[in-house]
Amino acid sequence: TGVGGIGKASMGSTLTALIAGVIDRIDFNQTLDVQLSNGSVSSVGEDELLSGSNIAAVGDMAAGFEIIQFQNASLISTNTYRLSGLLRAQAGSDVEMQTNRAAGAAFVLLNGAITQPVMSLAPAGPGAEWRIGPTPLAYGSPAYADRVVGGRFKAPRPFSPTSFQMVASAA
Repeated sequence: TGVGGIGKASMGSTLTALIAGVIDRIDFNQTLDVQLSNGSVSSVGEDELLSGSNIAAVGDMAAGFEIIQFQNASLISTNTYRLSGLLRAQAGSDVEMQTNRAAGAAFVLLNGAITQPVMSLAPAGPGAEWRIGPTPLAYGSPAYADRVVGGRFKAPRPFSPTSFQMVASAA
């Protein structure tokens, strides 16, 4: 079982750096190589991409996670894919786009295998203690780890504006 108990999540780490890229359009110039420890990824058509397919989180707890999307996934070695046709800084994660995110960042495909914990905004603000481990084992198992995570209220923040239009008022 995996995160959320719905099978194994497609996850691994990046093998190449992810430098700051274009926002609000598909970037066909930059690629990202990832090695998966679980699962797989696949290519999608442009319509599927623009409808929300192939969403992934790339990053770490210290620097934050940028949400990206990718159109193409080419198998280049065992469990290793080259992702291209990137949509960067999705879902308001433009503040997490780094000038140069080094190789070795976590990569998690955000699909049905990932579920978000249900919680109110109260514990999301000051932080919370989480006990994380494999679903089939008892909560007290030594396979579980304790982690204190500080809340940052990222989910309710508004998306960055992408464009604006001046409207002349009739006087």
